[in-house]
Amino acid sequence: GGRAFGEMAGVPRAGLYAGILPLIAYAVFGSSRQLIIGPDASMAALVAVSVAPLAGGDAGRLAIMASLLAVFIGLICILGSLLRLGFMADFLAKPVIVGFMHGLALVIAVGQLPKVLGVQGGGETTVAQFLAVCRHVAGTQVITLGIGASCVAIILSCRRWCPRIPGQIVALIGAILAVSVLKLDQLGVAVVGNIPRGLPRFQIPILSVQDFQSLLPLAFAATLLAFSDTMVTSRGFASRNHYRIDANQEMLALGLGNIAGGLTQGLPVSSSGSRTAATESAGSRTQVTSIVAAGMVAAVMLFLTGLLYSLPSAALGGILIAAA
Repeated sequence: GGRAFGEMAGVPRAGLYAGILPLIAYAVFGSSRQLIIGPDASMAALVAVSVAPLAGGDAGRLAIMASLLAVFIGLICILGSLLRLGFMADFLAKPVIVGFMHGLALVIAVGQLPKVLGVQGGGETTVAQFLAVCRHVAGTQVITLGIGASCVAIILSCRRWCPRIPGQIVALIGAILAVSVLKLDQLGVAVVGNIPRGLPRFQIPILSVQDFQSLLPLAFAATLLAFSDTMVTSRGFASRNHYRIDANQEMLALGLGNIAGGLTQGLPVSSSGSRTAATESAGSRTQVTSIVAAGMVAAVMLFLTGLLYSLPSAALGGILIAAA
């Protein structure tokens, strides 16, 4: 999932890096016993739509700007927590949030269609991207489409009938095995390829004053989105399992998680409703789950990146469409 959201944002490794220290920070400081934070569709889309144009096509610059955005979000959250602004969660307009998320779902799905269909994409706006896909739809690669569609079907089926089974993991493993055993990459199926091994290093993202001025307003909007999403999700699971959430503590934990991610070259983070639901259905009731998950991501980055070489891009696209 982290790799997929990183791909969406244009900084693939940043999605993986954001799944390590932020989880530990939230586990220590958060008030929810179950909430899982990490890179998600809304933060990845925000980076892709609003930050990527500021980077001017420079991947290195985009990575730094995404990290700086995470640090800004973290600082705003911590300031809000110190000022006891958690009460704002009581005034979040649900129709606005729901409308935003529906619009975001369309942006995500359309953006992933070229990967799932195996065709050329293009266009600056969502409408332009959809029209570009329509122009090239005759060139759809059947095998690529089969992989993407199968991943969507597996994830949605697990979510509907077998919530204890992590559909994303099943889809990823199945896609990797299919490509490796059947040599589908030799038939034109695009794969992720080499992923650099190793843990993220500590780095303070430094940019120009103009970049700071461009990112700061975006950071306030992203903070509102991340905090509202976190409160809606954490309160929902707390209500189901009969415990209380401290809004100011949640704001602090979210802030520390974003700073931890931003200083280790990660994407901005928010709550992950799908991962929280999956861990709850598997029996998780404490934040030990987050710490174990962070350790597993670190282990993959250190020792198992070679296993991801054959991961088809269509599978990542399918995961994001299912998330949308």
